[in-house]
Amino acid sequence: MQQIERAPQPNQPIKRLVALVTRRGIQERPLTGTTRQNPLSRELDMLEQNVKQGIFLEHESYTKFLTQSGRTMPDLSGKSYEDLTQPDKAFIDQTYKEYLVQKYTQEYNANRGKHSDSQSYVSYREYLLQSGMRYTPIYNGETLSEPDREYVTQTYMEYLVWLDKRNPSLENPPAWMTNPLYTQEDKERLNQWSARFDKKWRERRLEEHLKNGDTLSPTIKDGKIMTETEYFILLLQETRRLELEALARGDVYVPSLLRAERPVVYTEPLSPEQRKERDLSIFHEENFKLSKEVHDRQFRDIGLIIQNRVWKDKPFQKTPVSLTPVGDRKMVIKQDGTTINHSYAGWMLSYTHDDIEQQHVYTFHYDKQIPKTETLCYGIEYVTDRSHIISEAQESVTDEDVASGVKAYFIENTSTVEVGGKIVPMTLRYVIPFAYADATRVFCEQLCYSAKSLSPDKVQPQAKQRVKSYRRNGYYAAAA
Repeated sequence: MQQIERAPQPNQPIKRLVALVTRRGIQERPLTGTTRQNPLSRELDMLEQNVKQGIFLEHESYTKFLTQSGRTMPDLSGKSYEDLTQPDKAFIDQTYKEYLVQKYTQEYNANRGKHSDSQSYVSYREYLLQSGMRYTPIYNGETLSEPDREYVTQTYMEYLVWLDKRNPSLENPPAWMTNPLYTQEDKERLNQWSARFDKKWRERRLEEHLKNGDTLSPTIKDGKIMTETEYFILLLQETRRLELEALARGDVYVPSLLRAERPVVYTEPLSPEQRKERDLSIFHEENFKLSKEVHDRQFRDIGLIIQNRVWKDKPFQKTPVSLTPVGDRKMVIKQDGTTINHSYAGWMLSYTHDDIEQQHVYTFHYDKQIPKTETLCYGIEYVTDRSHIISEAQESVTDEDVASGVKAYFIENTSTVEVGGKIVPMTLRYVIPFAYADATRVFCEQLCYSAKSLSPDKVQPQAKQRVKSYRRNGYYAAAA
C-alpha cells in the first residue's frame, strides 16, 4: 500500500495582547532569566516550527488574498524582491498594498474596543480605519496617482487637525492669552503667528508622509513573502545549518556579511533657548509616533527570539539575559516649524560576565578582573550624518533628507575584544536607511550576524580563558 504523507499544516499563532503605546511610552518591564514571564513563547515556538517546515503565514495569507480576488501569483521561484522583473514587481507592489489594507482592517475589527486608552497614540492608518475611510499605503519614494494624492492630502490634513484636538497639552489656552503683560494687539499678533506655525507644521508633516510613505516593500526570500520576524527566524535556521555543515567538514563557518562599521561618536544637538508651546506639542507627537512604529514592527518579538534561541537564556542561570526598551528623543524645531530629528527607539539585549580589563597608571600597565556587559541594541533612529550610514546605502538619501534626519534601522553592539594582545571595549554601529531598497533584508541579516557573534556561547569561553590565565599568573607571581 502506498503511504501518503500529509502536507505540513501551518500552526496558527495564538492571539496575543498588544501592549499600549501611551504618552508615557511603551510600558514594558525588562525580561530577564530570573524574572521573565514570557507570554509570547508559545506563539514564537509555533512560528519557528512553521518556518522550519517552509511555511510562511504571510505568504499563505497573501496567496489566499490573490486567489479570492481572482488573480494569480507570478512565478517567484527562488527569487528575492530585487530579482523581480519590472512587471512582476509592479504587480506585487500593488496587490501587496491591497492585501495589507485587508489585513489591517481585519486586525482592527478583531481588536476593536479591546484596548481603549485616551492617552494611546493613534496613527494615520488607525484614524482612517476607525473613521470608516479608505486607507492608502504608500511605499518610500512612491509617486501616487493624482486622485490618490488628493485623497491622502485631504485625509492626512484632517488627521493632523484631529490629533491637535485630542492633545491634552492644547486643551488650555496658550499662556500668552492669560498673560497680563500682553496687550490685545500683542495677543492677536501671537495668535496669527501660531496659526501660521500650525499651517507650516502640518504642511511639513504631509510632505514627509507623501515622500517617505508608511510602508516598506515586501520582503521576499526564495519566492516566499514573509514578515520581518519570519525572515529573521529563517536566517537563524540557515546560519545554524551552515555552521553544522562546516563543522562536519572540519571547517568553521564565517559569514560573508561584514557590513561597513564604525565606532560610535555621539553628538548633542543644540536646542533653542526658549521653546514655544507648539514646539513641545510637535516633540511629543513625534515621540509617540516613533514608539508606536517600533512596537508595531514586532522588534520585541525579535528580541525574544534572540534571548531564548540564540543567547539561550534560562530561568535562574548565572548570567541572565535582559531585554529592555531603549530610546532617546532629541529634536531641534526651527522657527518655521521644520525639524532636525536625532531621536531613536528600540530594544536592548544584555548580559554581564567576568572578564579582564587592562588598567593604565602613567607608564604602568596591569590587568584587573571586573564584570563586563555585552549589549546589542536595535531599532529605528533618525540620522543626520551621512558617514554613519553603511557605505552601500549612502547614495539612497539626499542631502536635504540628511539635514532634517533620515529614518533608518540601526544596530549597535558593544563587546570586549582582544586586539594585538590587548583587551579593549569596542562599540560598532550599523545604520540602514528606510530609503535603501534592500533595507529590511540587510537589517535582518546584520542583526542575525551581530546576535550570533555576541552570543554567550561564543563570548564567555574566551573571557573565562582570560580570567583563568589572569588568576594563574597572579598565583605564580605571589609564589615568586
